[in-house]
Amino acid sequence: MRTTAFLQPAQALLQRFGLWDTLAEHAAPLQVMRIVDAGGELPEPRVVRDFNAADISEKPFGWNLPNWLLRREILARIAALPNVDFRAGTASKSLLPAHKRRALP
Repeated sequence: MRTTAFLQPAQALLQRFGLWDTLAEHAAPLQVMRIVDAGGELPEPRVVRDFNAADISEKPFGWNLPNWLLRREILARIAALPNVDFRAGTASKSLLPAHKRRALP
């Protein structure tokens, strides 16, 4: 079961898209962030530091959500939008960056 972590700003975006209320009950708060420095010669942690979101905010650093739920709810939201034509499996063979396009005469 794969998951995706969303940082605090993503909550407002998901709310704006009409998704957060459905996702919130499944969201696992990311309250503690652990940073591990294992860059030494031996394959073991040299330095470990924990950071608690409570030190900087009333909210957690973010939330972890199951990918199956994200996919289900995002697709349902897209299907409910009258001005969106979602075409799964459609691809592009190539893209030309805007800065490389020539202006038409």
